[in-house]
Amino acid sequence: MASSSEASSSRTRSGRRMTPYSTSRRKARTPRIEEANVLPVISEDSGASAEPSLSTSQLSTISSELLYKTWRLHWVNQLYKFNYSHLKQYSKKLTTHIRASNILMMDDGSSVDLLKSRISICNELSLEGLPRAVKVVVFTIKQRKEVPILVAYLCCLAKDIQTVAGFTSLPLLLIKSTSALSKKFLGWLSLSFDCYTWRLQFLNKEMRHIMAHYLAENKDHKVMAVYNSPEDIKDAGLSEVTLELSAIDTTTIMESLQQRFSSDQIGSEFLKLMEEDFKTSTHIKLEQFTMSKFMTATVCLDMTGRIKLGQADKVLHILTTITSIYEYK
Repeated sequence: MASSSEASSSRTRSGRRMTPYSTSRRKARTPRIEEANVLPVISEDSGASAEPSLSTSQLSTISSELLYKTWRLHWVNQLYKFNYSHLKQYSKKLTTHIRASNILMMDDGSSVDLLKSRISICNELSLEGLPRAVKVVVFTIKQRKEVPILVAYLCCLAKDIQTVAGFTSLPLLLIKSTSALSKKFLGWLSLSFDCYTWRLQFLNKEMRHIMAHYLAENKDHKVMAVYNSPEDIKDAGLSEVTLELSAIDTTTIMESLQQRFSSDQIGSEFLKLMEEDFKTSTHIKLEQFTMSKFMTATVCLDMTGRIKLGQADKVLHILTTITSIYEYK
């Protein structure tokens, strides 16, 4: 992810020699969706009442299914009368709901015959003996050629989420599909379980919190943060600013901070140090800017609720951090 070279002022060029930071007029893109292997699912004929216990290796397998794809994050409030033993029935109802449209237009202009689609819902998955109980329900809609046109993970990752009798908490939804089919799926979810869903969009302070929390546990990664400029600065020709540190620099700074701050403070102090150093080099105060994206070797998250994951053993940590922000809202 090389920084743009379009910033032309002598001050910026000097800053680039002194630091790995740069300013850019081009808008950076979230990495493309990369098609991985077709996700394994349990067919409609499989039993759906069991609640199997997953080993750590099985968790790694589930996490691996999420890698190298761009997911849309949604929040789902508590589901009314949701029963893990009725997944087979839910699959049939979702099939009826989806096939009612017959033909669906895709984002690229092509069409899909939904009457030929196959829908399955994977068993609820539980983890015991770990700090948090992880529960996941996987929805998959495939075309006749077994190509997924929708995959959705409905998850409960946070610790001690309070629920009311008759309600089930699976608040975090990761979905990969077209906008039209996603809308139909979310509509069915809302109607079936009397719940409300909305797409996550992160505020500046939430992006900073997620990044700081992630860096506190992952100190040896290359880091890049993108900040959107306020309108008055955009009018002057600067649309965004990119801060970037190599893995070696990140590790060195983090080790230094560990000697002075607690583990809860390291991530936020690291961000503060990056921004202060940038201000010294370029005279630009990032307090006026909005963090729109951050990237490391294992995760890319933007403020519009898109996420891309690159390492299986980091999946639970980043998704739990996101869940912790919203569970008490």
